[in-house]
Amino acid sequence: MTTSNFSRHPRGVPAGGRFAVPTFTEAKLFLDTPDTRLVNTTLRYSDEIKDLADAGLKGRVLDYQGDDVDVPDDAVIYESEDSHQLVLSGIGTEEFTVHYLAEGDDAAFRITHNEAVTAPEAVDSIEAAMWQVDIRGAFSKVFDGDEYEIRNTDLRRGGGGNTGASLILSDSENNWISLDHDYATGETSATPEGGPLEDPLDDRALDKVIKDLVGREGQAAAAEAFGKALAEASVYTGAGRYLGVHR
Repeated sequence: MTTSNFSRHPRGVPAGGRFAVPTFTEAKLFLDTPDTRLVNTTLRYSDEIKDLADAGLKGRVLDYQGDDVDVPDDAVIYESEDSHQLVLSGIGTEEFTVHYLAEGDDAAFRITHNEAVTAPEAVDSIEAAMWQVDIRGAFSKVFDGDEYEIRNTDLRRGGGGNTGASLILSDSENNWISLDHDYATGETSATPEGGPLEDPLDDRALDKVIKDLVGREGQAAAAEAFGKALAEASVYTGAGRYLGVHR
């Protein structure tokens, strides 16, 4: 994956039109390799989708019938084996984009590229998008603030083997804050990413953020909440790749 851009939508601004899964006839193209099975029910991207199948992508490809103005006409729906739905456009070109659409929901995002990607790189982007959807769901079960809104999430094992999590938050004063947790040390910190705030949050300000999100203040409360989110995420398909957890 060459470049990943997650769009940030202001609260209350619809992120795009809902897409419907179409009906289709029994005429299906099954693409099989020893390790994968991908079903293409569309008439688009036959060669490119076969390359994705050969690169290990599983699930099925459907016609896109939505009306999102940000989605090109050549888009298709990818549905994974565990029922994730993403919209793919520009497959096989430098405009390849993975869209996650959520009407009226700030969780919508897209992953774009500035050059043509190989089929394995495209599969990497698709898997990264599915992981992003999963961990957003895991964190939303634990973190729920009134003053601070979660705009983006990240959870993965780093190169040194340590696992870390980040929540990108925004508030009514247009501050963007990165709330970061180190699972090895159990420490949580908060750093401004944009807006009026410039310096890292002191303990008092950090406690305010933590209490808004989890109902209690302090490092112990934050560690407990991040631990619950990690446990939630550990059951998802991407946990093996991103966390080193194998089911």
